[in-house]
Formats: sequence, structure tokens, C-alpha cells
Amino acid sequence: MKSVARKPWRALCASGVLGCAVLAASMAVGQVGGPVRALAPNYVLVAESPDPNSMPLYSPSIIRLESGRLVACYTLASKDLEENGPGQEVFLTSDDGGLTWTERTRSSPLQGRLFEAAGVIYYLSTGAGMSAMRSTDAGETWSEPVLLTDPALVWQQTPANVWHANGRVYLAYERRSA
Repeated sequence: MKSVARKPWRALCASGVLGCAVLAASMAVGQVGGPVRALAPNYVLVAESPDPNSMPLYSPSIIRLESGRLVACYTLASKDLEENGPGQEVFLTSDDGGLTWTERTRSSPLQGRLFEAAGVIYYLSTGAGMSAMRSTDAGETWSEPVLLTDPALVWQQTPANVWHANGRVYLAYERRSA
């Protein structure tokens, strides 16, 4: 089996703040819980909610392209539609290892995940009809969302890996009727 070197990335989503840091729980064998410590204490703030109680940030996704560019997205939710409008997915890129970020676009499909296949970046969201978007220019621009399934089908997922094997891409989603 061929070993593949993985490039490190750092992401943190807590209390309406997204930053570049990886958290790890340090636990003794047999111990439940334990203190959480930062593995990368010098993290970079990527986004911060103006009001985490009514506009939380969550569901971050990040990929590293062969060029070294980082492409990320996160959900900016809205608990008060009258005051804040609907939630949005925010798409960003970084060309300096995550030190600085450029917002590229915002879109309505939420809580998705990024993956790359055949040089194209895809974003697959949750919700009715499972929306998909794509970028053919390393995250600079994004297509309009298109539904992949009947809107009566609702798709959901928890954070999970994207698996590339035998020329295919595998993602796990749950399906339920609306």
C-alpha cells in the first residue's frame, strides 16, 4: 500500500469564531474527558461572528490544493431572519498557508463540504435536494448551486472525511424524506 503524505491544516470552530488551530483532548488511558489544549497556539482568526448568539459560525470545511492554496468555507447561520436575513455559506481562499484569507463568494446552500476531483473543486451541501457548486479556477469563482436530487429528499451529514479511491470520490450522507 502506497503511503500518502498529508499536508497539515488547522481549523477551529467555537462560539462563533473560526480560526486556524487544531485542538486535541489530552487524556490519560481510561480517563474520560480531560483538558483541551491547542496544538497550534498561534492560530489565525479566519472569521468572527458579530453576534454568536444570533449569527453563529459552524460547519467549516477546508482543502489544500496541489498548488498550496487553501480553500475553505463555513456556514454563517441566522437565528433571526428579520434582523439578519437568511444564513449563508462563505467561501474563502488563502495563498500564504492560512495567514491571510480572501472572501470569494457567499451562497445560500448551507453546511456542506469541499472536495477536489479531477482538478475541479466541489461543494456539496446538506438540505432539500442536495445542492452542489463547483469551481474550475481554484476557488476564485463558483457556479450557481444546482440540485442533485428531488427536493423532497433531505440530506444531512456530520463532519466526515472525503475518501478518494480507485478513481472515485466517496462521501457519506444520510437521507430522509422532507
